[in-house]
Amino acid sequence: MRYLVLFLLGVCTSYHWSQTNTHYSADSFPTPPPVHLNNYPENEVTSDHILMDPIELAPAFPGGQKAMYSFLSDHLVIPAYIIENGLQGKLYVQFTIDSTGDIKDVSVLKSFHQVMDAEIIRVIEMMPCWKPGQIGLEKVDMKFTLPITVSLN
Repeated sequence: MRYLVLFLLGVCTSYHWSQTNTHYSADSFPTPPPVHLNNYPENEVTSDHILMDPIELAPAFPGGQKAMYSFLSDHLVIPAYIIENGLQGKLYVQFTIDSTGDIKDVSVLKSFHQVMDAEIIRVIEMMPCWKPGQIGLEKVDMKFTLPITVSLN
């Protein structure tokens, strides 16, 4: 009984502390001193010396992701074996989109049935040219992994 009273006292106290109205304003925190780059000559910024990270853009299906899934649903024919046996699952297909936007090196990373793998590879290879990926201003080959869920609903 004594432990129950101590426990309830601890819960009530912690609840009260969590409910107190402590307000902090921006004025209550000290302002850090300003940093002047001119104090450090090796970091001096000039118009002819600007450091930038290259911008990376992922490959894109023409029309966007919604258009890609629409293309897949229009062209994908679920094999009769899958339908007859009521098989459902998720598979991951990976392919490379080269610097011209063409698809190559299609492979299934995670499969749920070989029959479905062959069909998804066929449809991926039918896809139109993608907008290629870029690093900076240069178009480059990039791998793309696509999860596909096969559901009979």
